[in-house]
Amino acid sequence: MIAVYKASSVSFARKLIHKRYIMLDTKEKARLEWHCRRGMLELDLILQRFLEQKLDVLSPQELDAFNSLLSCTDPELFAWLMGHEEPQDKELKKIVTIIRTSN
Repeated sequence: MIAVYKASSVSFARKLIHKRYIMLDTKEKARLEWHCRRGMLELDLILQRFLEQKLDVLSPQELDAFNSLLSCTDPELFAWLMGHEEPQDKELKKIVTIIRTSN
């Protein structure tokens, strides 16, 4: 009984932490949308579609990685998202894979 309680409380805590990131305020969502607008139409389409479809299901770590990804240059993003190259950073590599498989 105690093990079940501990497992459920851990699960509940994870849900609370995740909900905090899901319930981003409108300014934060607007900031992300703005940073998804790039100099290349292809990147605009990929990143904005991903944001619309997946923002609510990203883990806190994935959301942090997505924020880091948005600070990269357009040529880097294009090469990574088209599969021509892979990012060296492990977290960026993971979020690029998530984006590529979601589109």
